[in-house]
Amino acid sequence: MYPELSLPIGESLYVFKTYQLFMYLSIIIGITLSYQSLKKTIKNPFIFLLGLVLSFIIGARFFNFIVNIEAYESKRISLFEFKAIGFSFYGGILASIIYLILLNRKHTFNLWQVTDTMILPFGFSFFIMRIGCFLNGCCYGTATTCIFGVSLPEDTFPSILRVFSSSLKIHPTQLYEGFGALFGVILLLLFRKHIRIKGQRTLYYGIYLTGLRFFVLNFRDLNYKPWVINIFYPTLYLTLMTMGFYLLYRLKKNNEIESFNPSVTILDNI
Repeated sequence: MYPELSLPIGESLYVFKTYQLFMYLSIIIGITLSYQSLKKTIKNPFIFLLGLVLSFIIGARFFNFIVNIEAYESKRISLFEFKAIGFSFYGGILASIIYLILLNRKHTFNLWQVTDTMILPFGFSFFIMRIGCFLNGCCYGTATTCIFGVSLPEDTFPSILRVFSSSLKIHPTQLYEGFGALFGVILLLLFRKHIRIKGQRTLYYGIYLTGLRFFVLNFRDLNYKPWVINIFYPTLYLTLMTMGFYLLYRLKKNNEIESFNPSVTILDNI
């Protein structure tokens, strides 16, 4: 694990925190890729994306506070201090959805078209962020003897046992999720010609990524209460996937109705 990266630039040596560096890279790349696609559908896309990122960060922090309140009570993490620590992914997703819905009420745009546009940049950003998690040694998995196991980060193990840490292996759950997310992006690109309904790309990837995280949950070593790991997160993932499949059904149903509606066909051809 490499929580810090030292890069010689000129005659100086600069030290970067790995997690922060990759977090900023993921945000910059996500905004850059999304901006190019959103210019035709959104007014002031840069401001729109900054608001989206901000809502994600706020939602991720407050969600983490709910599932990991002990860390805040012990002052290991501060709720209102901006540090690259203490964020929960689905809190950010929920806050981002609320932001999009509220913004859509004020500035009418096709919500599915916008989310479809941002899915691929989001997948790349998620991949980059997970690489940062891996290098930092956070979000690691449980002990394993499988061939995919990597060395346990020493600072996460009791000092009395650190002498044995070189022989202990853990699941690289960060890489499972990161490369899994990237594989999902590749699948969307390969089958893009078969995705013709607005919203399908968003829902396909959302269901896929949630299923992936549900699977990887079995290998993660989360320092949360048992009810969060064994009840809350599985229920959340199953609920989100069920909602995703239901919305897919509604999208396809509505599309079939519109396809057989003569007035819609005539108007679309004008």
